[in-house]
Amino acid sequence: MLAYYIWLSNLKSINLMDKKELLKKFITPENIYAASISEFPKEYQNRENFVKEIERRNLEQSEDILQNNANNNIKTITIDNPLYRESARIEASSPLVLYYKGELSMEAKPTVAVVGTRKATEYGKVVTQLICREYVDSKSIILSGLAAGIDSVAHQACLDAGGTTYAFVANGLDSYYPAQNLKLMETIEKNGAVISPYPAGTPPKPHHFINRNEILAGWADEIVVVEAGDKSGALMTADFGKRFKRKIYAVPNNVFKSTSIGCNRLIQKGAIPLSVADLALKLSDTPENLNKELFILELEGQVGFKPDGKWHYTGW
Repeated sequence: MLAYYIWLSNLKSINLMDKKELLKKFITPENIYAASISEFPKEYQNRENFVKEIERRNLEQSEDILQNNANNNIKTITIDNPLYRESARIEASSPLVLYYKGELSMEAKPTVAVVGTRKATEYGKVVTQLICREYVDSKSIILSGLAAGIDSVAHQACLDAGGTTYAFVANGLDSYYPAQNLKLMETIEKNGAVISPYPAGTPPKPHHFINRNEILAGWADEIVVVEAGDKSGALMTADFGKRFKRKIYAVPNNVFKSTSIGCNRLIQKGAIPLSVADLALKLSDTPENLNKELFILELEGQVGFKPDGKWHYTGW
């Protein structure tokens, strides 16, 4: 059945919505593959490119992909597989086929996408670590895009806290992008999964990242944007999440920082402000542990104790 799903997924003459409509009619991709042109609805019979594709159909490309997957330890999941997250499955834009390395959880754990700019500030990194530790403590799976900056910090913070993380990428899983995240990607494969809609051999292209962001949003129950510039991909993920009716959180930030523009704009549009101070208090196993962390940050010039009786970030 996998070969037929890959064949259907790779048809170029019809879009994803059409493919899902055909699945409703024919039940399985194998039935679609076996159908004669006359069995398809009239609208499809009148599409010259579709007719040509059906007439020359074969499974060679699908079988090559599956063989390449086997050679590279890549697994395949289809939209009817129980491992395919239910909340993602119901979205019209969810791919029929995903490829992954690692393991997908069978447990119905909540999923939280933590995303942000590639040009992360120290403030953003500290906040991301606190947020991820909090969500790991609540048994959530951390999702992100394996990009440099906030995404990488989110994955690493989750791993450091003993959690499970899924990385969604915009290329085939026989390559690594960005190159500096090779070790991180390999670690994620042992403590979660690296997921892509693209078969091995596919390079990262600009429009692939848009598709990646949409899939990431579909797999998330909640989306947290830590830092984002005016045209950040993280804002796109939040926009997709809003369309999917996911909870959107944004971390308030310095209005004079370029990496704050996106988050502050999200809050203006109705995103829920995430209170870092509350998270820090929840993260403390004991007051001693919290004070120790704050003392280290104070020595590094990142936080300071103010007359109002609260710790404040001072790294701007």
